[in-house]
Amino acid sequence: MAKKFGADIGYSKVRIILEGNDTVYSEAALIAVSVSDGSVVACGNGALEVNERVPGSVKLVRPFSGEMTPEAQYVTAYFSYVIKRLRMKGASLLVSFSGAHDEETESVYVKALGKAGAGFVSVIDPVYAAAQGCGVFDVGDSAVVNIGASVTDMACYRRGEQVASASNSFAGNAFDRAIITNFIKKRRYRPSQSEAERMKLELASLSGVGEKTLECDVIRPGMGLPKKLTVTEAEISASLEEVFENLADAISDMIHPLSEAPDKIILTGGSAALKGLPNALAPLMLIPIEIAPEPENAVIRGVGKMLGQI
Repeated sequence: MAKKFGADIGYSKVRIILEGNDTVYSEAALIAVSVSDGSVVACGNGALEVNERVPGSVKLVRPFSGEMTPEAQYVTAYFSYVIKRLRMKGASLLVSFSGAHDEETESVYVKALGKAGAGFVSVIDPVYAAAQGCGVFDVGDSAVVNIGASVTDMACYRRGEQVASASNSFAGNAFDRAIITNFIKKRRYRPSQSEAERMKLELASLSGVGEKTLECDVIRPGMGLPKKLTVTEAEISASLEEVFENLADAISDMIHPLSEAPDKIILTGGSAALKGLPNALAPLMLIPIEIAPEPENAVIRGVGKMLGQI
């Protein structure tokens, strides 16, 4: 049995890796809460199963938004489930989470994870873990931009040392919200967030001139009337322009004051798969852009590499 394990806590997924095992275990970052008394009924993938089996009796909660400190009881409930399922009670845990890494937030996580059954708990910055996961320290001076669902964490590394860092909310959910807002404003219909995510990943070339189309499901707000609409690559890309520009500005603000520019920018995180993002960023940064292999697993791979250090 492994004596150490790692966790990457994200808005939509929690990824787990065990010491000496390359397998990444993934659970939905969801908690099913009883509608009647507010108690936690199920966690992770089990929360989805309960919601499907007895719809209306529970509400689904995303406890790890990255934009605020989580509620301690939700962290404890979620990881009690994870630790029990993986039989890791008492094992040391190296954990990464997006968003604020202030003393209060770290304290909430450490105490709640200990209460859930973890042994020694250590916190690692997600962008540093992502850098480890995609081999930044083996390939020269690079910037890592970890684009999660609710937060984008980024840092520049020179000769193995971090020389700049930043964090902002121009991440995957911001792109989704932009698509939804554009639909309501121009079409008077609203797609679900999952449908907006699908449009983003399949159509968002960010070039504004693509001809690809996609049929999507939408509803009339306030009336709930469903409809299928055909959307174009150019339309979706145009709706994302403001969020993309804010993200590009944030990356530029971190990199351009440096005395030496990094050799390249490596995109990691689940939202790094946004179609056309490297090609759209490269002319603005004047630095080569590339997407890490398995970008959604870069952080947890880095956590796995560092388990031996705790």
